[in-house]
Amino acid sequence: MDTPNVQETLVPSIHELVRARARTHHNVPILSYPDPRRGYVNYNGEDLDRVTMVAAAAYATMFCEISLAKSRNTIVQTVAMIGASNLEYYISFLGLQRLGISSMFLSTRLSNVGLEHLLRSTDCTVVLASKQFQDRLEQLQRSSNLGVHILPMLENLGPRHLIHSLEPWGYHVCGNDIQIPGFKTQKYPSFVIHSGGTTGLPKPVMLSSRDWIAQAMEQAKAMPDTGTLSTLPLFHSFGLVTLLRALVAGRRLSLLSAERPVTSEEVVIGLDKTESGILVTVPFALKFIIEAPFGMERLAQLQLVVAAGSATPDGTGDRLVSSGVKLFQLYGLTECGALMRPSGDQWNWLVPLPHAESYLRFEPVDDGRDLYHLIVLPGLPGKVFSNRSDGSYGTKDLFQKHQKDPGKWKFAARLDDLIVLSNGEKVDPTPLEAAVCKSRFVKAAVVFGAQRDSLGMIVICSELAVNMTKEEVIVAITPELERGNSIVARHERVFRNALIVKDASFLYPVTDKATVIRSQFIEMFSNDIDAYYAASEIPQENKYLTQESIHALVRRTIREELQLCETHELDDSADFFSLEMDSLQATNVRSKLMREVNRRGGPLPTNVVFDNPNVAKLTAYLVQVTSSLEPEKEDISNLVRALIDRFSNFRLPRNGFSAGKDKCVLLTGVTGFLGSHILHVLLQSEDIKRVICLVRANNETTAVLRVNEALDHAHLLHSLPPSHLGKITALPANLGDEYLGLSKPTYDEVAASITSIIHSAWSVNFNMALRSFEPQDIRGTSNLIELALCSAYMPKPTFCFISSLAAVLRATQHPVPECLQPAAAASDMGYGQSKHVAEEICAAAARKVGLDIRILRLGQLAGDTRHGVWNTRETIPMTVQTAFSIGTLPKVQTSSKDCGGDLAVRWLPVDVAAKAVAELTALTGDLIPRVHKSSRLTVFHVAQRTPMMWNRDFLPALRHAGLSFAAVPQQEWLRCVQQYRDVDKNPAFKLLEFFKTKYGMVPVEPEVSLDTSMACQYSTSLCAAEGIGKDLVQKFVENWTQEWGA
Repeated sequence: MDTPNVQETLVPSIHELVRARARTHHNVPILSYPDPRRGYVNYNGEDLDRVTMVAAAAYATMFCEISLAKSRNTIVQTVAMIGASNLEYYISFLGLQRLGISSMFLSTRLSNVGLEHLLRSTDCTVVLASKQFQDRLEQLQRSSNLGVHILPMLENLGPRHLIHSLEPWGYHVCGNDIQIPGFKTQKYPSFVIHSGGTTGLPKPVMLSSRDWIAQAMEQAKAMPDTGTLSTLPLFHSFGLVTLLRALVAGRRLSLLSAERPVTSEEVVIGLDKTESGILVTVPFALKFIIEAPFGMERLAQLQLVVAAGSATPDGTGDRLVSSGVKLFQLYGLTECGALMRPSGDQWNWLVPLPHAESYLRFEPVDDGRDLYHLIVLPGLPGKVFSNRSDGSYGTKDLFQKHQKDPGKWKFAARLDDLIVLSNGEKVDPTPLEAAVCKSRFVKAAVVFGAQRDSLGMIVICSELAVNMTKEEVIVAITPELERGNSIVARHERVFRNALIVKDASFLYPVTDKATVIRSQFIEMFSNDIDAYYAASEIPQENKYLTQESIHALVRRTIREELQLCETHELDDSADFFSLEMDSLQATNVRSKLMREVNRRGGPLPTNVVFDNPNVAKLTAYLVQVTSSLEPEKEDISNLVRALIDRFSNFRLPRNGFSAGKDKCVLLTGVTGFLGSHILHVLLQSEDIKRVICLVRANNETTAVLRVNEALDHAHLLHSLPPSHLGKITALPANLGDEYLGLSKPTYDEVAASITSIIHSAWSVNFNMALRSFEPQDIRGTSNLIELALCSAYMPKPTFCFISSLAAVLRATQHPVPECLQPAAAASDMGYGQSKHVAEEICAAAARKVGLDIRILRLGQLAGDTRHGVWNTRETIPMTVQTAFSIGTLPKVQTSSKDCGGDLAVRWLPVDVAAKAVAELTALTGDLIPRVHKSSRLTVFHVAQRTPMMWNRDFLPALRHAGLSFAAVPQQEWLRCVQQYRDVDKNPAFKLLEFFKTKYGMVPVEPEVSLDTSMACQYSTSLCAAEGIGKDLVQKFVENWTQEWGA
């Protein structure tokens, strides 16, 4: 499909630009963001138009509810945004723009002082905040009396939901469109980005969408005609212009997941998945990408690598260019836009852009280094700020003039004190320096770290410290250092091990007023600074630590870097990223550990912290590095028993009264593959008057959105009339929390209403260890049982737990009977072990407190019978995709004599499974037999009874559906998969190790079968279920090929 050309007519607003893309790119991807389950999800012009209107409508409704828009004269003009730069953040920004509301981006790294300053100085009274920032803002609100409304940022915006009436705004909904009045003038500021000031306070910069769209048009014309992968957040000015360039050019912008750290692996996978020809990132990221295997080679394949935010160090840039990487470093400012680009022959020497050349002046700076201060003159389009009486803007950036070509300039330093780290973060060192200088033992303190990964500080002692050792000085000034760290942003902090102490006899450059001349000071101590950074890379040959001391070191280092208070419980399995560790802090942790741990001659990898993202993993890694010892393996059998015992202590059930005829079902996991189909079935039951869905979300609005999105994705939403949808009560919840994350009144109301519970939610992560399932999944199961015991009814609600084939994957009896199985029967993965633990907890509830428990073990699920929707990231669809990628599929040979050596697969359509779950849950408890006469426990198997033969049935059905491939012996197929390493075109390569385990040995073991006798006796849908036939396979293939773009 041909992609439309670059936008040639200037549009005055982002609203009109998005509308234009809906017309020109109605079925062409314009934005792409990774989904944990589905990989990169593309949004075409129509999708973007629709989902941003959804956001616009949702936010407008929220603004009306807080009475901020009672008349057209009081419409909110500016709304601040703070949160991770994820898909919801992008959509929220575009939605605000479409409402005609200015958006102010707040960096997630701002100090409280900086946040308050920006909100007050811009008269901003509304802040959209993601969940992790809401508590902080509310505390700031209480402590500073800000008077702002803190609203939750919408999550998981559904594409066809929440189009509310906007009459209070004077707007009206027309179909899928909200009519929005235009801006008053073309210069109306449509977004606000703050820059780092030199006074310690950020500076808000008002920007016009018209001017920035015009700049984006010019950039788009100069850039290669291809898609872009960006690692920059939207609150970074170049991240914003990258989005605008993509919208103007009509070329796809792909983003990395904001929920994961930026790693070389994530970048390379993103490039491969999206086929992006341009990478936009920061110099710091380039450093660890080229350290990774094949990282440099992958960058060299791109049409362009754009480095933004700070100057790329010469060493890094030279390596990239010499390796064939097309490096492009654009120089620009938030206050003025893009100003310079690389010269044609030298990547790190810049020349003015044509539109800016006549507005740039380089003023000599008298500091003995032949440097020039860049001044931007009045009249430049895009220039929105002045700091000189003649209307010009002094950038405070110093440049070096080329000796042979005076038209070329190279960035050298900052005129003021601002430090730019290698990752582009800007640091104002003066507040921290001033705090440390308050110590009577300090004469001067200067922070360093320009173009480095982290900060350090040089401390010149006062005469009072003449008889003190350097270690004693550090101890003495620690209180002042800690106070300074408490008032600056996280990335501006300096810790004790980053101090270089010099005695009072050292002479250093000062002005006539005894003020330190920073540039000369840094140059004077350059050898000390270089030695400090080099020391972090030198192996500590003489430091041998025990496993216990390494563990203590890791915990202490993490606590210090994240500044966790002593009362904060740091769990060894807590993910560092979930604790809001950023890349700079990870770098600091690495540096500290390298100075303490013997690494047997080699440095730690740049991304060692995020590659081993919790205390336990990082400790185990360091133990291996230092001593080659294998990490101690936890006794899983003991852990299984301990978890069962811990979560099987239940309160005695309350007395109650008989429930009426109206049924109320509580459902978890509604946003999952099975859960959405269960909900669809429950809503159609006349006996069920209400379905309470517990959803991971920040608020009820988001919970409703997620439920509707799940139904829509499964092609179920359109078939539900309003009367059925009206039965849904979606509540934001956290199953691992007390009261399930609900308020106590809401919890009590739920307990007083429910007549049955279907627990379908579970973390589907086959890499997680058993212990990692404890906080949410295992504890959540116990918490839901406690909820049932609090019910006002008697008997108590039926509790239906959705278990898995993985809980009995190693059972010795086949088919596996419908009863409890020993722990040894579970798979050796944490997922299967956790399901076994939950089964035993449920059994204990039946045995100890008489709860009516039904354990439903599900076999392999397939796409539904009506639409054939089957997740393309699962193993079977990925296997089938090799028919396209390598032209072959495996012909499997098993040891099964009953099947003649063929592989019997038992796939049950998900909609059939959902009906069976509903039927088995609705059974009257007295009608079904129990596993044990002394308890109220029943185990059902919901699985396909009629097998399909892989070679005899499935492969011919695929051919009948239109696929063309060669059926080859399984080991030959494995060799083909292994040889074709392009994971974008051959996703099966990512599962190569799994396929080796499954198909590497001939013959393969037959798949586990489940006895379904009792389940079929009580579920008419399961009893009547037919095997998978050619017609259903045809639907699978049609959906897969649509997803694959084949």
